[in-house]
Amino acid sequence: MKSTQKRNADKRKSSRVRVASAASVRVKNREFDSLTRDVSPNGIYLYSDANITQGSTIEIVAMLPLEIAPQSAGTWVCCHARVVRVEDDAQTGRGIAAVIEKFGVVPEA
Repeated sequence: MKSTQKRNADKRKSSRVRVASAASVRVKNREFDSLTRDVSPNGIYLYSDANITQGSTIEIVAMLPLEIAPQSAGTWVCCHARVVRVEDDAQTGRGIAAVIEKFGVVPEA
């Protein structure tokens, strides 16, 4: 493991669950389709075409995975998050790591 990856892993408050599911990212009233890579109760990593920079505040709508909230699996949540890292990769696209600052359940329609 690279030293940078080890330091980032050491900062995590909880383990992440690898889950690829559809999500939506909103930045400055623009919405972008996204795909999660992994999720934890405190953070999320996703792929998106959104022009996002480190330090940005974003809104994410995603589904809670079974591994994080068994009693609430399949529930959509809206998260307000702060971007802590952006990685551009020719094969996977733009990766965005964000710390979840607050979230709430999206009411069913």
